[in-house]
Amino acid sequence: LLSILFGIASSLSWGAGDFAGGLSSRKVGAYRAVLYADFFGLIIVSVAALFYREAFPSASGFVNSLLGGALGSFGLLILYYSLSVGQMSIAAPVSALFAALLPVIYGTMTEGLPTAIHFIGFGLALVAVWLISQGDGGFHVSKLSDLRFPILAGVGFGCYFIFIHEAAGERDSILWPMIISRLAGTVILFLIVRARRESFPVPRKAWGVVLVNAVL
Repeated sequence: LLSILFGIASSLSWGAGDFAGGLSSRKVGAYRAVLYADFFGLIIVSVAALFYREAFPSASGFVNSLLGGALGSFGLLILYYSLSVGQMSIAAPVSALFAALLPVIYGTMTEGLPTAIHFIGFGLALVAVWLISQGDGGFHVSKLSDLRFPILAGVGFGCYFIFIHEAAGERDSILWPMIISRLAGTVILFLIVRARRESFPVPRKAWGVVLVNAVL
């Protein structure tokens, strides 16, 4: 029951974060939106780590956290780009589906096949994505290439979940893998934004949605 409740709470947080991320990316651009989401998220989990003493990850846990952070930021960047160009009704559900699909495949390979009720749930998820993506004016995907960015975003998220699962499960550590992954994402996005020669300041009117996005 706790796993279900935490999963629902996580889904609500991710969904609201997607919405805030879409608004943030339209105000400051996808690259800076992800950079500030990672940076302020890093500050938040670092403060939390001061109150909860956890064992620092081993070398493998550290590497898994770094890889997870890099791939997660890659997925977030692609998702925010999709949201910024107006593909919210497609990008959010499709990326979420593939974010769930990869861990399921990985879990099947490492822990065995899911039960029949799980397969029914996966089927319902596929139907839900199709229904959500239709909107009021019919299905918005005119060609399969419209799905390439949402699928790539979902692959990035799915890989993030896999690597963070390995890092967090090693010593029952939660905050340290998050700190390391956010640090990796922050460094990577900082270098990307600098290479693109984008300005770092955030317009005053955009700070609210940027911070809400980071917290979620």
